Amino acid sequence: MDSNNKMVDKLTEKGYIETDQVEKAFRDIDRAKFTPETYSKWAYKDRPIPLMEGATLSAPSMVAINTELLNVGEDDVVVEIGSGSGYQLTILSELCRKAYGVEIIPELVEKSREILEGVENIEIMHGSGFQPLEKKGVERVDRILYSCAINSLDEAENFLKSGGVAVAPVNSDSNQILTKLDSKGKTFHGPVRFIPYIDE
Repeated sequence: MDSNNKMVDKLTEKGYIETDQVEKAFRDIDRAKFTPETYSKWAYKDRPIPLMEGATLSAPSMVAINTELLNVGEDDVVVEIGSGSGYQLTILSELCRKAYGVEIIPELVEKSREILEGVENIEIMHGSGFQPLEKKGVERVDRILYSCAINSLDEAENFLKSGGVAVAPVNSDSNQILTKLDSKGKTFHGPVRFIPYIDE
């Protein structure tokens, strides 16, 4: 019988989860909670799961890679653009002070808000990019994750605090390359496949 803990064991054994803090976050957050009932048998499989309108719940290994690359601190404010079901965002919320999710699909905003009702350090907003945050008066943040493919990290760089980190699938020719931006510059972490960023 599959379980969340067995899934985490495999992610740790394979080196996707590298740190104790991230392992604890994965054990605390049950992926099944964010999996549509139709695909419940896939909840603990290392594969993406369809949500709606082309959106997906990312594979657990991808969530682990993104989380480790972000290197979130307990006092950080984190933003995920394309927060979907809320699973990745909830993992991040276990590691930081405040986590904002921005999602373009209204039904996913509503569904993820229902799932995460009562989680005090998460706020999910409808919209795209940083517009919902700017309207709220949030100017700069410590960590930014794009769970959708973008053309450039320039906008993220402008929204980061000094010493901040951004991670995104960045379009490159016909591929997407997982790219990390921090104070040392950019590093590249292999090809990935995410749905494209949608502007309002």
